[in-house]
Amino acid sequence: MLKCKKAIAIFLCLMLACSLAACGDNSASKDSSKQEETKEKTEKKKTKKKDQKKKKENKEEGKEKAGEQSLAKRLCGKYSREADAEYCDLESVEIISIGDNLYGFGGESNADDGSDPEMFSFWAIEWFPENEEDLKSTTADSVELSRLTFSVMSMAGKYQGAPVQGTITLTDDGVILDGFGEGKCEYKKDDSIEDAFPYLDDGTSSENSEKLQGVWKLKGADDPVWWIFDGSSCYVYEKIPGKEVSLYAGNYEADGTGLHMQLSCLGNGGMPYECELEIEIDGDKIRVSDNGYCDLDYFEQGAEFVRSDESEIPVRAAYSEFSASTDTDTDAEDLFEADPMQRPFYGVFTSTTTDRDAAILAAGKLLDQGYDGTVTYSPEWDNLNSKPFFCVLAGRYDTQEDADEALADVKADGYKDAYVKFSGQCTGTRMTFTNTGMMQVKPVSGAVILSGMELAPTYDWYSGDGEDWGTDAVLIVDANTVFDPDCETEFFGYYEEGDSVYDWYLRNLRLAEEDPDNYGMYGMPLSGVFEINTFGNRVDRFYGSYWWD
Repeated sequence: MLKCKKAIAIFLCLMLACSLAACGDNSASKDSSKQEETKEKTEKKKTKKKDQKKKKENKEEGKEKAGEQSLAKRLCGKYSREADAEYCDLESVEIISIGDNLYGFGGESNADDGSDPEMFSFWAIEWFPENEEDLKSTTADSVELSRLTFSVMSMAGKYQGAPVQGTITLTDDGVILDGFGEGKCEYKKDDSIEDAFPYLDDGTSSENSEKLQGVWKLKGADDPVWWIFDGSSCYVYEKIPGKEVSLYAGNYEADGTGLHMQLSCLGNGGMPYECELEIEIDGDKIRVSDNGYCDLDYFEQGAEFVRSDESEIPVRAAYSEFSASTDTDTDAEDLFEADPMQRPFYGVFTSTTTDRDAAILAAGKLLDQGYDGTVTYSPEWDNLNSKPFFCVLAGRYDTQEDADEALADVKADGYKDAYVKFSGQCTGTRMTFTNTGMMQVKPVSGAVILSGMELAPTYDWYSGDGEDWGTDAVLIVDANTVFDPDCETEFFGYYEEGDSVYDWYLRNLRLAEEDPDNYGMYGMPLSGVFEINTFGNRVDRFYGSYWWD
């Protein structure tokens, strides 16, 4: 019995020992697990720190790499955004840089069928920084700009109104255009949109391509013309302040002395411009030895380009681009030019007719015979018939004696009904001028100056030299310029009863600057075709405002 109790006691001790042993192992396991977990957390923290450090290094490296390029170059690319207009699914823009100048190709597309979008509307964009250095920055990601647009599809290829201001910001995913009369628009990178220059990627390297690489400048040009070769692509670039940019780009082949270029023009769609030239490359000079055929007049036979550098291409800033050819302190009298054709005269009249074309032909015949054949519109002179006759003259003279002497010769040449008559004072010349934008409409002291206007008489007279009438005329509007009593002023946007023409111009200039959206509601009132009466280049009255077809 005692042995049995002893055995039971030993057994219980053994069981207790086993139990204690088991408890000891579990505690060790927990401690070990905790240590492992702590170690793992520490490793994760180290890894995270490493990753963060690497990301920071990559970001810095990216910034450093980006810093090698100007903001203008970093902004380049193709971008799009979804549009909510019922006629347009997609708005896109391709940004292009030439010598740190910034240009764009904008468009609207429908891509419902899932294919790459094709633009049904497109336009060229010119952006101008407030300061030349803004687009040259290697650190900035944002820039304030003024924007102008034009398109061969509308406005006769001219600027489509006043410049509008906004900001372009470069992001990781694309660009943000904020302002420009459209609010904030975010564009994402999108290589599927239509190319601004469809012929850029078609070129192949050829015999003389290495010699051509780089930037060349046309020698002796009044305004710089740049010819740029970059790999198998080439560009032809000219920017005259106040006029739409000329930017051509495409491919080329240069074998031997022959050079063939296939280009398209910014704002003109995909229409190709072909150039077949013979050139001589002599170190830092390219000379056009023969112009086989070329749609561009920069490459006439004998034209010479000298090697240059992209840094020499000037950046066009807003203050230089939009400053008028006259400044606000200019006295309008300093710009006044008399028209010699409005001076009183004694004329040798050979015939009168109500048929303008017949009068022009008759004046042409007199020119062929050696006379100063011209056509005078009778209502513009107070001593001639007030009814609308086109008078054909064989000459204008300051004195009656000179006119009488010339009359004898005219009669001897077969114009037996010719006669001499004094014109009296000119009552003004009825003209039309066309303004396609606001680039050169500027207020000065007591007047508004319209420069760069396309000017033409309301009827055609024979000029003899075959040249168009003034395509770069300067007109002066002042407080004495009136609306004709028969003028339909409802076609002059924002006209108010009692306005002089000068008042009307100032109101619209203010509105275009302060509230361009409202200014555009009436079809840009300062743009269009205007019928006027002029004395020299001073406008006496306005007869009407029209839109061109």
